[in-house]
Amino acid sequence: MSGPRLELVRARRWDGLRARLHAASLDRRLAGGAAAESDRLLAVRARQLVQRSSRRLAARWRAVASSLPNCAELWQVVELLERGAAPARAVAAAATVLPAVTSSARRPAGIDVAAAAARAVVRADLAT
Repeated sequence: MSGPRLELVRARRWDGLRARLHAASLDRRLAGGAAAESDRLLAVRARQLVQRSSRRLAARWRAVASSLPNCAELWQVVELLERGAAPARAVAAAATVLPAVTSSARRPAGIDVAAAAARAVVRADLAT
């Protein structure tokens, strides 16, 4: 017996809007390793993530990296996003952990939290 059978399903007209409305939860699922092809909205959200320009997300990571210039992991995420070829899982991970990274950058020991979060984003890129 073979594995699950995949079939092409056309996105419905409202799927794009629904994916944007549920972006945070869909991004968390993608960042957690859910396969984009396992759900129609996950597939639509993954397409949105890789098609949209990640320049703004990269700029936000660059701002945090500039505030913690000795954290090489942050700069790796900036380079990954600026490359423009990051997979949906990595973009979703970067968007999901950015609030924690931003708030930790303001704390004295925040570099450890920021570095750990950045390593998770890089691992998400390598896992795909």
